[in-house]
Amino acid sequence: MYKSSMRVAVALLLPLVALAACGDQKPAESNKASEAGSNATTSVAVSATPSKNPCAFLTSAEVEAVLGPLAGPPFRANNGVADPNGGICRYETPAFRAIELHVDWSDGGRTFGIMNMVQGVVNKGGLKGVFKTQEGTTLTGEWDEARLNSCCEFAALRGEQLVTVNIGASRATVEQAAKLADAALRRLDKPLAIDATAGNKAAQEREALRPKPRPACELLTRAEAEAITGAPLSADPTGSTDSCTYAWAPAGSGLQQQIKLNVQWRGGFSEMRFAQAAMGQALSFMKSQGLDAAQEQHGSAALDEDATNIVGVMAVKKDVMFSAETGPFLADVAHALIVKAASKL
Repeated sequence: MYKSSMRVAVALLLPLVALAACGDQKPAESNKASEAGSNATTSVAVSATPSKNPCAFLTSAEVEAVLGPLAGPPFRANNGVADPNGGICRYETPAFRAIELHVDWSDGGRTFGIMNMVQGVVNKGGLKGVFKTQEGTTLTGEWDEARLNSCCEFAALRGEQLVTVNIGASRATVEQAAKLADAALRRLDKPLAIDATAGNKAAQEREALRPKPRPACELLTRAEAEAITGAPLSADPTGSTDSCTYAWAPAGSGLQQQIKLNVQWRGGFSEMRFAQAAMGQALSFMKSQGLDAAQEQHGSAALDEDATNIVGVMAVKKDVMFSAETGPFLADVAHALIVKAASKL
């Protein structure tokens, strides 16, 4: 899975936080911090099985009850894009919110074991058909074992068959993901008669509606940036398709300030949720050490989602993610730059 600049920044933050607190920390607590860092940044890839139909295990109505009205029929996908041989079934709304289902037919036990080795066992009870969330809620299903990979990938193993429901591009709950995984497990032996290619045309048409990647600096002119920073830029903004850097010196300060605006052109909803989950783990650890930490979720008519934390600012518009690692000092400026850039999508 691609990791945004924000998630990389969070990964770097965790060891620093643990190091800062190590003077008052017992060895067992240090191990917990290390485990949190692993959970925040690791994702286990699953294999595709083109010969099987991944869309034959959930009805559209079941997914719509969680996600809302779909933009079209479910479709086989690869990396979020319609693919007639894709091993993932994608359920997508008109606003690009999505839930994905994958089935590993013959090597699920090995994949599940790798998840446990890499990230530590989440379902510590070990009871067949039982999963306990971090909040203490007990969920039941047809699985032999189940676990949550990071925030958003619910994996349910039955024999050697592994069903994974990815809710990253939605705001679905773990409880809802588990319910979908259970429904899919119950149908593995008797798949539904669903055409997995019926949604391809609609998916391709929606793909054409996505914002087209272009140089990030085109989203915000020099004059617009200067109006936000309140000072002339030191030079023209520079960057690439994925980022643009703005530098200026506030009047009378003699100090150079800089913001690098990062842009992820697709998969923004999912990336923001994973990044927020990783940040949540870091902040929870900081709070446990008596350190000041907060992550504020905002609502804005100009953005689909936006949040501010100790690392910086991140936001999504039309499934495009913007982020800037400003620390706590330039967050307001970064947020204003993001709002203006998002208006140009």
